[in-house]
Amino acid sequence: MIFSNTSLLYLLLPAAATASSSPKMPLLHPKFHAHLKCPYADQWIAKGPERAAIDLGLGRNLIPNRSDGNRRVLEETARGRCTYTSPFSGDSCLEFRGEGWTTMAMTERCSQESSGSFTGRESCAASESTAGYCVKTTADDTYEYSLLALSAAADCAANKLACETFVGGSFTAAGACSVSDDIPVLGSCIYSDAFAGNTCMEFRGAGWTAESMAARCSEENSSSFTENACASDENTAGYCVKSVGDDTYEYNLLVNGGMADCAGNKMACETFVGGLFTPADACGATDVGQTSANPFDASASVSSEPSTCGIAPGAIGAAHQNAFSAGYSDSCPDTPAQGSPYMWPLKWAADYETQNMAFGSDDVVFKSMGRTFYRLDKNWKRSDTTYQLGDLRTIGQGPCDDVSVDEEWEEQGLRGCSKNQTDGTVTTMLHKGNMMYFVSWKNDTVIEPGETDATKVEDCSSMNLQVVGNIRPDWYVNVALSFLDARGDDTDVQYLGNQHVFYSDNIPKLVKQWRKKDFASQYFTMGMMENNPGKMANGTDVKPEDNIKWPLVLNIPGEGFGDDMLQRYSNHELLTDEDDDLFMLIENYEEIGGTCVNIGGGEGAGPPILDVHIPSNLEIDPNSWFSNEFTFSPYWVPTSKDTVSSDTTSSSQQSSKAITEVSDRMTVESCWDDNTNSIDMSVHYFDVEPTSAGTLPWMALGLRSYARCAMTPPDGDNLPMILITQSSADSAPVASLGELVPEAKGMSPDAFGAIYQSLIPLEESDVFSSHSVSAPMVDFASGQSSIADDDTVSLSFKLKRDSEEKPDVMYFTYAIGTESSLGFHVTRACFELSEFPPCVSSSTDSAAAKEGVTVSIGDLMSQNIQNGNSQTAPITTESNESRGQMMSTILYPLSFVVVSVALVLF
Repeated sequence: MIFSNTSLLYLLLPAAATASSSPKMPLLHPKFHAHLKCPYADQWIAKGPERAAIDLGLGRNLIPNRSDGNRRVLEETARGRCTYTSPFSGDSCLEFRGEGWTTMAMTERCSQESSGSFTGRESCAASESTAGYCVKTTADDTYEYSLLALSAAADCAANKLACETFVGGSFTAAGACSVSDDIPVLGSCIYSDAFAGNTCMEFRGAGWTAESMAARCSEENSSSFTENACASDENTAGYCVKSVGDDTYEYNLLVNGGMADCAGNKMACETFVGGLFTPADACGATDVGQTSANPFDASASVSSEPSTCGIAPGAIGAAHQNAFSAGYSDSCPDTPAQGSPYMWPLKWAADYETQNMAFGSDDVVFKSMGRTFYRLDKNWKRSDTTYQLGDLRTIGQGPCDDVSVDEEWEEQGLRGCSKNQTDGTVTTMLHKGNMMYFVSWKNDTVIEPGETDATKVEDCSSMNLQVVGNIRPDWYVNVALSFLDARGDDTDVQYLGNQHVFYSDNIPKLVKQWRKKDFASQYFTMGMMENNPGKMANGTDVKPEDNIKWPLVLNIPGEGFGDDMLQRYSNHELLTDEDDDLFMLIENYEEIGGTCVNIGGGEGAGPPILDVHIPSNLEIDPNSWFSNEFTFSPYWVPTSKDTVSSDTTSSSQQSSKAITEVSDRMTVESCWDDNTNSIDMSVHYFDVEPTSAGTLPWMALGLRSYARCAMTPPDGDNLPMILITQSSADSAPVASLGELVPEAKGMSPDAFGAIYQSLIPLEESDVFSSHSVSAPMVDFASGQSSIADDDTVSLSFKLKRDSEEKPDVMYFTYAIGTESSLGFHVTRACFELSEFPPCVSSSTDSAAAKEGVTVSIGDLMSQNIQNGNSQTAPITTESNESRGQMMSTILYPLSFVVVSVALVLF
């Protein structure tokens, strides 16, 4: 498994999302590290899914916003029920409610399900494991209530997520997931949260004792227990409620502020914390409504069964299925690789050998081997590791069994663990849907890869990966990230064609290669078998596996966190349904009385603050990279080479500006104004949609004075940036000049406050002039835009230079957020401009303009200091309000502060 590391925003959620709300759990044993062939993976696991989900930036795409203010209250009595067999969840039940149903319609609807049996005027049988209902509107006054149940793989939050995000319904809690406001408050815990300041959590339910409440409270920072309820006011959004035991509930008080509104608090609670949001007066039903949009087109089918071909939201979808997808297909409709013979097989197994090489060297520093098994059509994977030897070096790695090999690395958070699994032992990892399991085997038994005897299992641990499913078999051949949001984050793909390689023991193989660009401006290279035996047999009878284009060689970048890896697959075989016992090990183990302990715990937010960057041999070379998405799909028509453009530059005769197409989300126009010694720029952000509040999402443009795609300058200075924000639907968008401070990498509230204090209106700057913002989607324009699209935000300005010569090259970064307050981003990238043709002179230009102020990018900081916004002065938090303002800050991503996001499970 490889975490594809991306430069992401860090969201500072309210207390309920940042504070641990359950006892600490055991961490993953170091012997399983080789299963996680990914920088920062062990730290991700150490934090547990709640904290990690926050750090990973799993944003609002998980549960899109919707207002349900007009939804009617349904009658409690069902007009009938349908019991059926779901291939994903087994025996299932669906209730028909609403006056729109007729007996004929219900019978017909039930017949669409597998082994469907209709019974009139009866409800589905609830039990103590009932989680609630997934409610869908199928016609006027016609509703389907699908009964949901708790299981080891799906708690209340997971059932709600699957219903609202993937089925397209609205979750109604019942049974074990129902929450009552009548539960008395037995006490509360007031504590200090590093992000949200003073925070309060109530203890409700008869299961609490004075001792258990005091013990739970003591786990929090600067905490004090009281017998009173939490104090609420007009800013109280509601409570995030979690059941932590029998009749034992934690009610975390949530507050509206610059960081989170009602919908944001609800999303943080239910998606990340795994609780249920109970709104207060300030957050009515309209403010916190659920989603009605179905990412997988519910109009095509009214079945409540999980969809196939589901891709994880946002950045994770760059390589992964959604955890709640029933699996993937070799012919997922409307995907670039539909039917491609070069997709990974769905059901297969192979031996793997992985070797890690340090930057600037071909020396192998770590090696691991084993066998991996896939049922990607069911969202399953198993990996058996049989060998580990050498120094596994990654940032964020968990504790080692042995000593760290490099104390200097350890001081920087860079740990190198010495591994020596050469004694024939085996460790096993299984990933099924949203659950990952780690299995240790008894020492007195002989274990071979693929062992299925559950009586030989010594112990088992598990982890809920939220929405992260297994790898999708077309991850490397297409760019598309997610059916939920096709725009996604900026990755790219490059089809390279055929190449001969030495595959094993100097045996040559012809491989067809693709390169997949990641978010750290590094790339993977996948080599697929070209001359498969079936192709070479010239039409004679061949075995099915001889017709497969097998994965052979995979090159994996370290992505700034560790060493690069080269992985080779061999001894391939196809699997069938008869091999499913390979993946049923956990179920068989539990049937004989075994249990898998949930792992998690850990503390801290975000990666360590590093003074070094681990370089990779697989950094993007702009001289060699260009987009080339070609999949060999018989259904997909590739984009014309005439229209494909990535970092391409052309000249517009109408505007005289060079046009640089940065990505599908941004185009930049640039020219040199000789009269004013200025760069004249127009920056166009595409596909911008207003937020649920009717405001623009935040947009940022960073001005780098250095070539490396990094968050802040390598010398520790601040990064100048332009920030476009809109505080409300009634106000105009504002472009401000500010600075990104290095201390923000450590998520210091003082650093965030410093960023806000650095902002000044762009028109007050002596460096920028003639600036305008055009945002037709919110009916605002302070100037003309050369692009008239309704979904394009255009920022135009002139940037004065301290030289009469135009620059050879200028470096920038950009990001687009999801909300008006700084937080999640939907895309980001570094780019450069090198074309500055002469600007067309206007009647207002004059040579006298040359007498204006001229500065360099390096002078931008000093300008803010002159405006009273020095970032070197200490920042003092004066009140909770100013702290709340600081908490609303999130930094748009550049590649230095990185979090492991897309679990690329190879």
